[in-house]
Amino acid sequence: MNWRRFFHRARRDAELASDIQLYLDAETEENVARGMPRDLARERALRKFGNTTLIREEVYRMHGLRFLETLWQDGFYALRMMRRKPIFTVTVAATLALGIGANAAVFGIVQAVLLQPLPYKNPSRLVAIWDKNVRDSGISKMFDSFQDFREVAQHAGSFEEVAAATWAVSGRLLSGHGFTRGVLAMPVSGSFFPLLGIAPALGRTFGTGDSQRGCSAVLSDRLWRRQLAADPNIIGNSVTLDDQVCTVIGVMPPGFAFYPDAAELWILLTPGFSPPPDQLPIGIFARLRPGISITQAQAEVSALHAAVHRNDGKERDFVPTVHNLQEEFTFLADASLATTLWVLLGAVTFVLLIACLNIANLLLGQAVAREHELALRAALGCGRRRLLRQLLTEGLLLASIGGALGVGVAFAAIRYLRAVQPVEMPIGAHVEINWLVLAFTAAVSVLTALLFGLLPAWKASRLDAIESLKTGGRGGVSNRPRRLTQALIAGEMALSLVLLVGAGLLMESVLNMDHEPLGFRPEGLAVTAVTLPANHYPDAASRLQFYDRMVSLLGDHTAALTTGLPPYVSASSVMHISNQPVSPESDRHDVGERTVSPEYFEVLRVRLLRGRTFNAHDRESSEPVAVINDAIAREYFAGEDPIGKRICIDDPGEKNPWRTIVGVVADEKSSRNFQIGWVERGNVFKPLAQDPPRSVSVVVRAAGADLQHRIANIDEGVAIGDTEMMEARFGRLLAYPRFRAVLLGAFAGFSLLLAAIGLYGVLGQFVAQRTQEIGVRMAVGATPVDVVRFIGLQAAYPVIGGLAAGLLGAEAAVRYMGTLLYGVRPTDPRTLSIVSIALIVVAGLATLLPARRAARVDPLVALRNE
Repeated sequence: MNWRRFFHRARRDAELASDIQLYLDAETEENVARGMPRDLARERALRKFGNTTLIREEVYRMHGLRFLETLWQDGFYALRMMRRKPIFTVTVAATLALGIGANAAVFGIVQAVLLQPLPYKNPSRLVAIWDKNVRDSGISKMFDSFQDFREVAQHAGSFEEVAAATWAVSGRLLSGHGFTRGVLAMPVSGSFFPLLGIAPALGRTFGTGDSQRGCSAVLSDRLWRRQLAADPNIIGNSVTLDDQVCTVIGVMPPGFAFYPDAAELWILLTPGFSPPPDQLPIGIFARLRPGISITQAQAEVSALHAAVHRNDGKERDFVPTVHNLQEEFTFLADASLATTLWVLLGAVTFVLLIACLNIANLLLGQAVAREHELALRAALGCGRRRLLRQLLTEGLLLASIGGALGVGVAFAAIRYLRAVQPVEMPIGAHVEINWLVLAFTAAVSVLTALLFGLLPAWKASRLDAIESLKTGGRGGVSNRPRRLTQALIAGEMALSLVLLVGAGLLMESVLNMDHEPLGFRPEGLAVTAVTLPANHYPDAASRLQFYDRMVSLLGDHTAALTTGLPPYVSASSVMHISNQPVSPESDRHDVGERTVSPEYFEVLRVRLLRGRTFNAHDRESSEPVAVINDAIAREYFAGEDPIGKRICIDDPGEKNPWRTIVGVVADEKSSRNFQIGWVERGNVFKPLAQDPPRSVSVVVRAAGADLQHRIANIDEGVAIGDTEMMEARFGRLLAYPRFRAVLLGAFAGFSLLLAAIGLYGVLGQFVAQRTQEIGVRMAVGATPVDVVRFIGLQAAYPVIGGLAAGLLGAEAAVRYMGTLLYGVRPTDPRTLSIVSIALIVVAGLATLLPARRAARVDPLVALRNE
């Protein structure tokens, strides 16, 4: 298509339509002057030239084409200007692409994690009910009892449906199809799948009659494909779960998941379930009735809890809390995930703001260089609005190019995050570039164009055309809006400092975690899990015999067994102390509990502080004994020797005998519940020979040991987990805080680079515009040192102003990051000092080159040019 011919014809037709409209108006007024009513006068005028609607549409069409023509002209001219300055165009487009792309990528993650609804029925009304330990000052979300579930399901009117599910049970052994392997079989109530509203891909979910039958199982798509070879005839067949035969009644569709994602099989909680449902810790999940808020449901559940537990003491120790299910899934993935995402979104917004301020400064400089051109256009009749539109069109075109490239940056960043997987994503979160992310990118691009383009365009459109033409384009130099550019540089410095402070605090937190002594030696430790089949090892003697043989085969002094390993050890058991004169309110001590073999302390290199550890004489027939760590000794036996004291875990009885403390060992660091950092929790160690469990973790101080093969040689029917190194366990715990710190550090470094480039560019333009003034100063006696001092003062004002504003902003911003820090205060003076000095040094380097260029100005050449 010949665009010139098209627009020429459009302009000609528009002029014709305008003439038609003028003729109609004149004919109408002439008829009115003759005494004819206006409506009739208009009608007679229209009869001469046709239908009014058609004429109006033609006029509007032609005016629209005229607008498109001018818009095309502006865009075409903007492209020509960009081609004249390719380095400037590429620099601005690349800066915008990184800033907009980072915003789009982080927004994509925020949208997937925090804004995208869960893939269930009516997800906004789904809630989780946890017990909160009132004696725990930190974050504590605990399972409820099955009795609580029954009471809520029967008497709480705030919910449409209530279901129970728990993952607080040990793994099960799945056999009957292929090799024996451990699976996480999640016990759920019959209302679990109807609550979520997800239909199975094959078969059905639990029905009312299943509770009276034997074991029924629903499989995940992952287990069905991996273990059962996607057998389409699996419905009605059976699998063996431990020593229990379960009938497969359904297979869930691909992508279905409920926390935790490791669950591969769901079994029905029946009255004959083992252990009995009344002994199981249960998670309660429900759907609110329409119009019922979480606050109303919380009040009802609290009142119900108080009535049920009025006489058993649970009312005093625990309170039920109702939470939005999506927020809970985000919390369970990582307690700081939501805070981290908002911090990162704020960080990339700061980076984009700095980029906009930087580009605005560059465009202000470009506007000064184009004063003669703009003045000439204004003198030829181009109005201020026309100039403003032209300059904004140039900015919008730059932002559009940056936005298009930013989509590619965002796509690459999201693909990288999927591959690296620095943190477990919540259930239902699928990060992708969808229409919402694209719409966000487009909106950010337009807003960016306005941010960096409006101020320079407004300043340039206010020029004095006559004065600029008189001076040949040089008169505008002295009118350079220096205060405005300094204010923009100060803003860049302030935003950069806020990001630098946040990144510095996160990095210091990671260093504190990485270098803190753990209380044992993880180097060279290989770990795997072993679960014994219940039908082959039904009693303590048979299990102990297998464990003794396994330790002997792996090496008496290099292998150990335990039911729990740091850093994932929680304090959830209750310790009673014999003959301790304490009040009933404090007669409950939350501690961790582990069963270990005698070699445990030697293999992990845990120091013995007092007494002894376990030995071959601590068997089932001997006196029950225990070893405690120093945290328990400090808290509960301060000022006295704990050796010989008697303690009991949970309620005393045949299964929980009173144990005599025989030793005290050093503390091992464990992770904080749902928070960054280490804690030293109280731990009670029991000898494995006195109560051998079915499942243990095997620890061998031999990197690269083929544990699976060596253990399988003893009994192929034993379920053996994957082998991993202990350092990898701790590395995984540190991976997310380290990635978060590095990412924010990269954003902060990029923002500082942009601020330094902006300062360098402004000072370079200042030196170029003040060359004659500098020459005059040197001609009348100023030395190069004086000139350097003069340029340095131009940089000092925005840098010091930005530093002061940034410190104030950082103090307010980093308080929001308190849950992301460990071992450092948000107002840590060392971090604030280091980043402030770093900013001043970078600003000094950015000032050095323009200052040297100014000091080398030849006054004779400068005055001759003047």
